[in-house]
Amino acid sequence: MALPADRYGLVLVDLGRFDEGIASTRRAYELDPLAPNAATFMGCSLLFAGRNDAAIEQLRTAVTVARDNWWAHAWLARAYARAGRFPEALVEAAKAVEARSYYVMFWKVDPGLDPLRSDPRFQALLKKVGLDK
Repeated sequence: MALPADRYGLVLVDLGRFDEGIASTRRAYELDPLAPNAATFMGCSLLFAGRNDAAIEQLRTAVTVARDNWWAHAWLARAYARAGRFPEALVEAAKAVEARSYYVMFWKVDPGLDPLRSDPRFQALLKKVGLDK
């Protein structure tokens, strides 16, 4: 069984084959631009490839397509954090809390969120969800 183009693209990105992976996730996105996972996978591919500005743009599209998609909000928070745009990262992280995602349980240890750890708002968010007392 073949992987869908968006998932196959992520596998290629994981292998360091960024251009091929992005092309595959882009193809999936272009075939169904309203599919929240396709938009999110393309954004993740761009983020992993170090194309942060493009990743932010794509992930902003993903959260517009499906406002309740916690995963898109979580990845957009990571992209904003990487770009040093901490207030925006915190807003997106909070939107992923509001969606009641299981991913919240990783916030305390996810290294992608390290740039936010010193921000009192992030600490308050951890406390609010019960990860820090």
